[in-house]
Amino acid sequence: MTSEPSEQTDDALKKSKTNRSQSAHKTPKKSSPTNRKTPARENSQSPTPGARYKGNLVDSESDRESETRQQSAVHFPFPPSNPNIDEDQFMITAGQQQEPYPPPGTPPPLPTVRAPSLVEEMARTVPARRAENPHLANCDAVSFQDPGEVMFYNNLEKHFVKNSGQFPRVVLDLSFLLEGQDDHVAESVRNNPNNWLAVVPALGGHHLFTQVPEVVDLFASSLAEATGCEEMLVLRSAKPQTSNPNRGRGRRGRVRGRGGRGTSDTSHTPKPAHRDHFSPPFAAFLEVSEEMLRERLVRQQTFSKSKIITCHVVPVPSSGSTRNWTVGQFWTMVKKYDNQARATILYAIKSKLFDDRTFRSMVRAMSSAAGGLDDKVLMFLDTFDLQRQDYEYTEGRMSQYRWVLYAAPISMDENLLVREDQENGIRAYIRNQQYAHGMFAVQGTSMMCSLCKAKNHNRFACPFTASKDWQGPDATESVKDIRYGVQGESEAGQEGLMVVSVYCYVSASYFCFKC
Repeated sequence: MTSEPSEQTDDALKKSKTNRSQSAHKTPKKSSPTNRKTPARENSQSPTPGARYKGNLVDSESDRESETRQQSAVHFPFPPSNPNIDEDQFMITAGQQQEPYPPPGTPPPLPTVRAPSLVEEMARTVPARRAENPHLANCDAVSFQDPGEVMFYNNLEKHFVKNSGQFPRVVLDLSFLLEGQDDHVAESVRNNPNNWLAVVPALGGHHLFTQVPEVVDLFASSLAEATGCEEMLVLRSAKPQTSNPNRGRGRRGRVRGRGGRGTSDTSHTPKPAHRDHFSPPFAAFLEVSEEMLRERLVRQQTFSKSKIITCHVVPVPSSGSTRNWTVGQFWTMVKKYDNQARATILYAIKSKLFDDRTFRSMVRAMSSAAGGLDDKVLMFLDTFDLQRQDYEYTEGRMSQYRWVLYAAPISMDENLLVREDQENGIRAYIRNQQYAHGMFAVQGTSMMCSLCKAKNHNRFACPFTASKDWQGPDATESVKDIRYGVQGESEAGQEGLMVVSVYCYVSASYFCFKC
């Protein structure tokens, strides 16, 4: 009886041991965070590990929500509902968008550099600093309210032919006036430029000073009588040597001229072609110490002694005086002279020069304007002014339509000759470039009028001969080896007759200066 309960207890102990050994070999199950039961904790000031974990979890969830909102604001190239695009590829494309687009209504960002624009050129009516351009101003008219000025010009009409037209202002560089002059002449003029006036004869130059060296003396004596002042001092170079350089030389030592094979003696310059009639020197100089007299003579500017002898009286340029603005002549095959053509050509020139490294380096070296390099370049380009030239050049079946480009002086060097040399360098660079936009292809060239020596037009568009009041020579005539009788004093109403023989070799081929 007693043995049966003991056997039952032994079986129960064996079963419990077997269950414990089997449960020890089983892997424990991981409880999920949602199913995990955490004991309730009392609120305290110190953060608990559970609270820290819960805060990190909330922050990460808020970051994911904000990131999702940013990605939803991005304008993707393909909508998510597009069946032709893979969803994974779409998510990769969406992940590459780092910055969202600005909200609607936000203005576009302003560019850091204001480049030339065709729309801006079309809307521009007056270029910058056009009022300072001396080439667009005419000679001042006589003030009839001043009795002294009226008497002065009445006396001039007794000694000179009356030119009553409103002629344009002739602006010449100092380097042009001193070209071909002797050293003592150039030094005297540079040392005191305010006391000298330059006398530039029309159609003059080497030929006129060679054939009639006293032409400036005749002009100066007439000015002295008309103004009532003392005899004016005339300063000019010595008479050019026109003797044959080959005289007395052997066959081997001869100087070859145009088209020769060269020369064995380089001490003599070969004689140029027919253009030596219009080669330098171009001017002589008068010493006028009275300031009011200088102003009145410069205001009148053009004096005609006869139909042949006509001279311009211009001031000698100084550091603070009027300077040349002419860049050159630009021609195109498109026959249009309206505002659209002007703006298109200007835009073609400005847009190319704005990106040109050589041009930008030249502006950096010469400009003293405030601001960066882009500001200096744009400030210089804004002064570009394009004016129509009233003539068309035809060669064969091709017609060229011409424009004149002006630009304000940019160099500020203390030496005037160095300043003019820098200006001529940057203007030559502008002329030598080729520009194109749309149907306009533009090329530039230099020019000089053989009649009045101005550099903003050529002889075909000379405004002096186009005026009905012009009493000077006509550059369109083609006359050779004709002796003119100059009746200077008799035409002014004086007694007697003074005849000056002038050999005026005028030919159409002499007038072409890259026109």
